[in-house]
Amino acid sequence: TGFLTAVLARLVAPRGGCVVAIDLFVRQVEHAKRTMTACYPELLPFVTFAVANGLDYCDPRGLPFDAIAIACQATEVPQGLVRQLAPSGRLVAPIGRPQQHEDPTGRARPHHKYWLVQKDAFGTVVFNGRAGPISVNFVPLLPSSPVKQPMQAPCSVSLAAPDRV
Repeated sequence: TGFLTAVLARLVAPRGGCVVAIDLFVRQVEHAKRTMTACYPELLPFVTFAVANGLDYCDPRGLPFDAIAIACQATEVPQGLVRQLAPSGRLVAPIGRPQQHEDPTGRARPHHKYWLVQKDAFGTVVFNGRAGPISVNFVPLLPSSPVKQPMQAPCSVSLAAPDRV
């Protein structure tokens, strides 16, 4: 939650934008707030923190987001979040089943494709595909159902909107 939030806040702050940092776990949100307060207090006016499942989160005013960055691996593109993208908005996320890649030490490690969804000025999805030749490794995206889930590492979603201050 913290690192991605700080990066996005640094990008939107000069334009007066804001970032909504969402995590399913209270401890992650509290940690991100403490880190931002200690390391980047000048960015705090541009950040809102929320404890929620990113798949279920909607702006309280119903406004769309200019950018959505998902920091956990999903099996498919979350269409509910794509619907929340503003015209010309972009969503990035690690998508798909893990593939094995060799790390520099020769050990096999799981990695996922990094995906980009982009809308045009009219709000139509004009690109939905791999963001480039990079592969990433993230924790799994937890489903939004209330069914008890095994304890997994937290996942965060950050949403940016340059015009929401």
